[in-house]
Formats: sequence, C-alpha cells, structure tokens
Amino acid sequence: MNHVEHSIDNDALHSSHKSVLYYFIRIFLLTGAILTGVITILYNLESHDFLKRTQLQEQHAVDVVRQIVSGKFSTIISDISFLSQQNELHTYLESADLNVKRACAEEYSALINARGIYDQIRFIDLDGNETVRVNYVEGQAVVVADEQLQNKRGRYYFDDTLSLDAGQVFVSPFDLNMEQGAIELPLKPMIRFGAPVFDKHGNKRGVVILNYLGQNLLDELISADRLLYGKMLLLNLDGYWLRGLSVDDEWGFMYAKDKQRTFKDEFPQEWQQLNGELSGQLVTQHGLFSYSTIYPILDEVHSGTSCSLGIGKEASCDYCWILMAYIPADVLFAHSGKLLVRLAVLAILLFLLATLPSWFIAQFISQRKLKELELVRMANYDKLTNLPNRTLLDDRLAQVFHQSMRYDNKFAILFADLDGFKAVNDELGHDIGDHLLIEVAARIVEQTRRSDTVARIGGDEFVIVLTKIEHVQDA
Repeated sequence: MNHVEHSIDNDALHSSHKSVLYYFIRIFLLTGAILTGVITILYNLESHDFLKRTQLQEQHAVDVVRQIVSGKFSTIISDISFLSQQNELHTYLESADLNVKRACAEEYSALINARGIYDQIRFIDLDGNETVRVNYVEGQAVVVADEQLQNKRGRYYFDDTLSLDAGQVFVSPFDLNMEQGAIELPLKPMIRFGAPVFDKHGNKRGVVILNYLGQNLLDELISADRLLYGKMLLLNLDGYWLRGLSVDDEWGFMYAKDKQRTFKDEFPQEWQQLNGELSGQLVTQHGLFSYSTIYPILDEVHSGTSCSLGIGKEASCDYCWILMAYIPADVLFAHSGKLLVRLAVLAILLFLLATLPSWFIAQFISQRKLKELELVRMANYDKLTNLPNRTLLDDRLAQVFHQSMRYDNKFAILFADLDGFKAVNDELGHDIGDHLLIEVAARIVEQTRRSDTVARIGGDEFVIVLTKIEHVQDA
C-alpha cells in the first residue's frame, strides 16, 4: 500500500515546502473579502447618510423659502389693506382737493421708495379712470402726470377687484407684465394686488391696485440656491415653470403653444407621482425632488385667478404654487462616485498593508504544518531508510488483513535479514553499514509493487507485505 491515514511520503514532505504561497493566497483572499465587505458596508452607510442629510437640507430650504414667500405676501396684503383705508385718500374722496390728492401721491411715493418692491400704486375710480398713479422708475418713485393717466375699465384686475366686498383682497396670477398687448421687454414678472375703496358712508368709490415686482420673490429663490446642491424652482398648478431649470423654460403659458414648456413635459413620471400630494420628496433616476405646495395668501383673501386646481386642492384657498428644490441625478450621485473612489483608494492601501502580515502568517502556518508532518514521519518512518517502521507496518497489516477478509484476497508476509551484517559494521564501521542498509532498502523497494509494503523493523531486519497474490508461489 502507498498511503494510510496520518502517513506521508517523500513527495508530500517535499511539497509542504511550497505551501507558503498556498496559505498566503488563501489568507490574502480572505483578507480581501473582509475588506471588500467592510468597504461595501461603509459605502452603503455613508451614501445612505448623505442622502438623508441632503433630503433634510433640501426640505429645510423649501420650508424656509415658503415662510419667506408667505411673509412677503403678508406684508403686501397689509400694505394694500392700508392703502384702501388711507386717510388722505378718504379725505380726497370727500373733498376732491388737489392738495390732498398730491398728499395721497406722496404717501404712495413714500411707500414705493421704502419697500422697493412695487412697480406701481394706483387709485382707480368707479369708471376705470386712474386718479392717482405712482411708478417706480430706476429705483425712484415718480408721480405720473394727470394727462398720462389711463382708463382701465375692462381690465381683469380692475373688474375683479371692483366686485369685491370690504376687507377682501384681489391677487392676480403670477405672470409677465404686458404693455400695449405685448410682453414687456426685458421681462417683468408681476403680481397685482387690489382692494376696493369705500368712503366713510360705506359707498364703493373705486379700487387701489398695487403692482408687485415678482422678481423680488424670484430673487429669494435664487438666494436659496446657495444653500442647495441644486436649484430652487417654482411651478404653477398646471406645471408651468415660474422659475425653471433654464430661462427658456419659464412663463410658457404666456407664449404660443409651440414654445410652451412644463414640468410634466420634462419629468412626466415625477409629475404623476407628486400629483395630489401637498408636499414630499421623490428620489428617481432624474435626481431628488423636494417640494411643497405654497398657499401664500390668507384664507379670507379672494383669488381672482381662474386656474384649475390640479395639485393640493384646498377649499379655503385656490391660489397656490409648487415650490421645489431639485438636485439633478449627476449632482446627487456625484458624491457617491467620489466616495467610492476614496474608499477604493483606502481599500488598495489596506490591501498593500495586509500583504506583508499575510506572508508572515502564511510562513508561520506552513512551518507549523511542516513540523506536524515531520512528527508524523518520525512516528511512522524509519529515519535511516525512509521505510515504514513497526508502527506503520502494524497499520498496513491491519488494512491488508481487513481487505483480504472482505474481498477474499491472498497476501503474504516475508521476513528478511542480512547475513554477515554484523561483520560489516564491525570491520568497516557503522557508516558503511548504514549505507548498506539504505542500498538494500532501495533495491527491495525496486523489486516490489507500489501496492506492497516494505518496512524495516529493526537492525538489518525487513518485513515485506505482498498484497493481492494469486498463488503461494507468487510470494
């Protein structure tokens, strides 16, 4: 037999010296797998944490801008309510005194200069005639001369405001200012606020119209961009851009159909998801959308708009916009890409640092295995001839016997010793005797099969176990 449990031959012993590389590869691959797992976990945790932080930051920015817009509207509504009850105006309505009219214009001028956000303030009588008008020109209030005043009967903001009751305020759609039937250039975003004026007897005498420069509101969105990874956007209920991804996207409803662009056209799936929701966040293949529906006017404010409610219906107020912070996918996921590069560099460094320890550990394991193999050899093989010793011979005999009983095989046991070996040792010395034993062992092994066992049991005594023989003569 060639092999038994716990035995080892010369080839196995020789190959054990090459096992350092084997153990090194195994340890290195295991270390790599662990590092890869750790890096993957760190990447997922940091990416998730970054997304959560970004979502909180974006939503906070939307909430802040929403409060700013609501605050602006509150101020404007307070101003229009004040103007509708202005003492100078009421005095003029009673007296028609031109000095009082000039005082009224001065009040308008003072308010325009103080606020810096109004394009015009006008008082229009019941017939639609502008009675007092102050324009904001190049940062300064300018009172319009009587001969330049116009009649506004038939204009929607005049008619709608005139139909209101005391205490109500008209708010126009947020759109672009028109001059002589065409869009004014450069573009001038505008929101008109109006309130009816009653005299001390409760008779309606006209309306006060205040033109708010909408660019001031849009500037707040532009300022908010500094707090964001992306851009603050503003939509009306039909999905038209009031502030868009580009200037060309904006105010589409003011132009011909072939130039109209909407959020729905750009992001149809996202529009479908946010439709019906007052606020929330979407993470899609296009990026992160953080949005909130703004109701900038108070519950008691009357809206003269005719816009249809498509998103966020509320019975108390039909004047609303969609404020949205948007981060494109390439910006949102750029952090993940940079993080992946940093972690990859870290992983490579750790791999390199793990190389030397892995080699030392592999050497330690290999040397330990080699020592174990040497102990096995010492316990089972004759040190001089490398033949099995008595212990291994007993194991081999037990196996041969069991196989013989099981398969009805014949086997033979031969005993051999060297005649005159003692004389060799005595006359030529033990070194010569040892060489003789080694040579005899090699020749016996050459004459036997690989399935046979040649053992040295002591001195010049050898045992040969022949397996699977047919006849006694074969032995």
